[in-house]
Amino acid sequence: MAETNLYSVSSIAFGGGAALGYGDGTALGLRVIYCSDLDKIKSLELGLLIRLYLPRLTGHSGLFIQFCGGPVLFAPEGKGISAPDEFGMVSAGLSLGWRFILGQNFFLEPAVRGGYPYIAGLGLSIGARF
Repeated sequence: MAETNLYSVSSIAFGGGAALGYGDGTALGLRVIYCSDLDKIKSLELGLLIRLYLPRLTGHSGLFIQFCGGPVLFAPEGKGISAPDEFGMVSAGLSLGWRFILGQNFFLEPAVRGGYPYIAGLGLSIGARF
């Protein structure tokens, strides 16, 4: 997945990550995103996700809402991300997106999200269904 988000009002962060989910109608999974902003502050989000497909369509296409929460670790300029981190905190938020089915096993998902400590995010995921 690729994402841009706002962990501060002074600059935009860009990055990417991966997610793995399992479920029928409602999905549970894990998500990790690494981002760096224009001020060279790096963040690493590690999250548990809970997703609900609206409406529950076969093949999970269409509108979804997702909760994601877990720790986020920060590294200021010139330092690496490590745990435990003096700047780490809990991250939680909601995403709203749309899943487009591509062929039999692939999908494309644009999504927007809002939460804490980030202000907002915009992402695009490409994936495979098994």
